[in-house]
Amino acid sequence: MAQAPSETVHDLLDECTVAWREGADFPTIWQEILTRHPLVAGPPVQGYVDSKPVLKVSLVGGHRLVFGPQGFSLN
Repeated sequence: MAQAPSETVHDLLDECTVAWREGADFPTIWQEILTRHPLVAGPPVQGYVDSKPVLKVSLVGGHRLVFGPQGFSLN
């Protein structure tokens, strides 16, 4: 499904959060949403936030989508 050009990083965050709350795991969200999304600038990279492991996905415009124990956030 093609994304609307006006979609924002906040729209992407919402889409990923809804999928996660509905039971999708990160690999599924990566395959079904993120790999085809025009705002995604690269693959996930493992890192830490507050000593907790997270996955960070670089987005166009310098933002990063972060997935951790509490779900998705923007950085």
